Amino acid sequence: NVAAVSITASMPPFSRTGSSIDVQVAALGDASSLQGGTLIASSLRALDGEIYAVAQGPVAVSGFKAQGAAASISRGVSTSARI
Repeated sequence: NVAAVSITASMPPFSRTGSSIDVQVAALGDASSLQGGTLIASSLRALDGEIYAVAQGPVAVSGFKAQGAAASISRGVSTSARI
């Protein structure tokens, strides 16, 4: 499956090349979950159009969703994740 996502990050002041940053990924449209997903290499640009970071890798989802024949359950938000 494929999902369109929004990718955001905040860089601390005075970050250096090669520093790690937290990246948030949120599903757009009707995607039901990002669980088990992997973000392909994505350039992160600031308002000035410059690329300041590249994000990629498996997404870490804190919520879950499960369903069976007669019932379903969900906890947390399975359409929002971190890298």
